Amino acid sequence: AGHLDKLFLLLFSTARNLKYLDLSNNPLFCFNVSRLSKISSLESLFLSNTSLSSVFIEAGKNLKEVDLSHNRISTQKNCTFNFSEVSLSKFKLNNNQLESFVITQHMKAVTHFDLSFNQLKTISKEGSIRLETVFLNLSHNRLDSISLDMFKSASMVFTNRVRDLD
Repeated sequence: AGHLDKLFLLLFSTARNLKYLDLSNNPLFCFNVSRLSKISSLESLFLSNTSLSSVFIEAGKNLKEVDLSHNRISTQKNCTFNFSEVSLSKFKLNNNQLESFVITQHMKAVTHFDLSFNQLKTISKEGSIRLETVFLNLSHNRLDSISLDMFKSASMVFTNRVRDLD
């Protein structure tokens, strides 16, 4: 994983026109892409099936899609997503090991969440943020309850079957 991190910093931190980065199916284990914010042109980041259990993403303003599906992410404590300056619309965390998930201030503009095939028991949002979410896939989890506060001032469409976000 260390070699790939060094390669990433060398090659991609100077790639100012890079729009699509797919590192899927590589054994990364952990991924710190704090310099990703320097690639302001990046629109899509795919880290599916990379054995990630922790991740730090601070993205450039044009990032629209992040795919962290099919990994080993079990808690948000091991993950930092700084999407505050980002126009992120699709966020895929399906097929991980999450037991709970909190939609934070940095994620409020995400329109498509896929949290299916985790081990979710709870899902909530931070404070009184207004969500822009229109697609929220929570299928194949272990949800005990969902706070009604999740849906205040939000128009969401739920699905109980798996749908591709593409």
